[in-house]
Amino acid sequence: MQTMSPLDASFLHVEDAVTHMHIGSVGLFEGPVPRAGEVRDAVAARLPLVPRYRQKVRFVPLALGRPTWVDDPHFNLEYHVRRTALPDIEVLCQGIERGIAELAGVGAGTAPRGRGRAVTTRGGAGSRASRD
Repeated sequence: MQTMSPLDASFLHVEDAVTHMHIGSVGLFEGPVPRAGEVRDAVAARLPLVPRYRQKVRFVPLALGRPTWVDDPHFNLEYHVRRTALPDIEVLCQGIERGIAELAGVGAGTAPRGRGRAVTTRGGAGSRASRD
């Protein structure tokens, strides 16, 4: 268990249904799309290096201190890394910025997200893949 930094705690307390304080990103990569299990296996192999990615927030009773990070005994990597289909490549190329923004918005557009429930998606059409 580790006490949350003052900056992280302030972001957590400011977040509500209209003020989204979480962040995300989308990357486009050229080349063949990796198999669904390859991405998940690569992330799983590196999770021991970043324990925070397997933790969730626990609030201190009566708000007598900053929230803490605790290991999530129910952590499920398949909830965080999953395949998402993109439109046909020709359609995607016609409006790539809008299409990618919409895809990213599906994952990041709800707030506050269940604490500790970040979503990472991946998928592809043709030779492109998108990951947030």
